[in-house]
Amino acid sequence: MRRSRLRASISLAVLWPLAAAALGSNIDPNGEGLQYAWGENVGWVNFQPNQGPGVTVTGEGLSGLAWGENIGWINLSPANGFGGVIQDGAGNLAGFAWAENAGWINFAPAGAGVWIDDEGIFHGWAWGENIGWIRFSQSASHPFGVRTAWRPPGQGPRFVRGDVNQDSSIDLADAIGTLKYIFANASVACLDAADVNEDDNVDIGDAVYLLAHLFVQGPPPAPPHPACGPDPTIDALGCASFPSCNE
Repeated sequence: MRRSRLRASISLAVLWPLAAAALGSNIDPNGEGLQYAWGENVGWVNFQPNQGPGVTVTGEGLSGLAWGENIGWINLSPANGFGGVIQDGAGNLAGFAWAENAGWINFAPAGAGVWIDDEGIFHGWAWGENIGWIRFSQSASHPFGVRTAWRPPGQGPRFVRGDVNQDSSIDLADAIGTLKYIFANASVACLDAADVNEDDNVDIGDAVYLLAHLFVQGPPPAPPHPACGPDPTIDALGCASFPSCNE
């Protein structure tokens, strides 16, 4: 057992640079500190640790590494054994993570489980075979939590794609707002609204796309447009605030 755990630790150390390059966390997209679960016997579990890229949520499941302050690395997508933490596309998690110093962690134990709501917040309890319960649900006495930019399809915040400055009209000012975000580090409250061509990035292509729509009869922004609605696809951008569509 000691040898196998030593080999696992060495493997993580060797593979970590490759993992860091390949993965990108979509935990705590709004910088609220919502990246912590609580283990009743092991303390904090950080899903976006400073030591690496953290955990990524997709419609298929969770991947990457979380860090337990007292148990070390937790692999959400181990290549062996039970195949990692998966989900059904609607936010209901199942399967097992592997903690190098604590064994298997079950995300759908009998009588409990972990799920993600339409705001990207994790809820529920996972069970570690050697460490007991890990709590995700927030409460007044437990003001921690984990949020992801991932949302179940057709859910999540409502917004109008293209209305970057949220003044209820789509015009030159929105293209300028996108350019300021790209080149002058200006803030954008709803990145999904600025992703007008819906390629899951906010870049110069979005400003060009919007200008073409406004001045040379180019195609309109992708849905939701021109009315408020949720993002019909899954991406890591998110929409932190769009009050006129969510009042």
